[in-house]
Amino acid sequence: MSIAQQLGKPTGFGTMTCSTFYDEIKANMFPGQSAWQRIDIVNRIFKLKVDFLIEEIKDKCIFGKLIYLYYVVEFQKRGLAHIHWVMNLENKWDTPEKVDRNICAELPIELNNDVKDPILLDHVLKFMIHAPCGDYNPNAPCMKDGKCIRGFPKPWCNDTKMDEKGFTVYKRRNNGVKATIKYQGKNYEIDNRWVVPYNPYMLKKMKCHINLECEMIKL
Repeated sequence: MSIAQQLGKPTGFGTMTCSTFYDEIKANMFPGQSAWQRIDIVNRIFKLKVDFLIEEIKDKCIFGKLIYLYYVVEFQKRGLAHIHWVMNLENKWDTPEKVDRNICAELPIELNNDVKDPILLDHVLKFMIHAPCGDYNPNAPCMKDGKCIRGFPKPWCNDTKMDEKGFTVYKRRNNGVKATIKYQGKNYEIDNRWVVPYNPYMLKKMKCHINLECEMIKL
């Protein structure tokens, strides 16, 4: 809070979670060994991924000139590390148009079901879909009193909106675009309402769950 009061409120914040799909992790496993047996390697590689992420934002300025960035590392109950970070940029994401240039909350599929970037689609389906809940899975961990505590599936929204308090509602169009994911051995049909907000460039670079959000809330 002190940093925000002195240097300005954050422009965006994100979460990145370590992935056992990293090629570097697979390459360092003995035959028949799983990532869970080599948490030392998993955490070292994730640290390198975090360093690369910070370099992209801080040194390469992929979002423009940076005022500040800080992050914390946490560990999930199942052992995988993740980070939460906030950043403040000189060029604020203070309009829906600027948000749309940096954050997407839709499946990367055209209205005619054409897929121009199959790698991005693969990463979105693998890393950026909220686990089935609600009518699909009433007993999901995110369910409380019959509702998802994360608000999934999200409501349809034709255009990105920002209210007077600075909260962002991302564009999730009811355009007929759908895809199928496999979760715990079952197939589920999902649409834009199940997509966790992401930045396409960062997702393709990091190849893991990497959520990016914009909330220009007042302090």
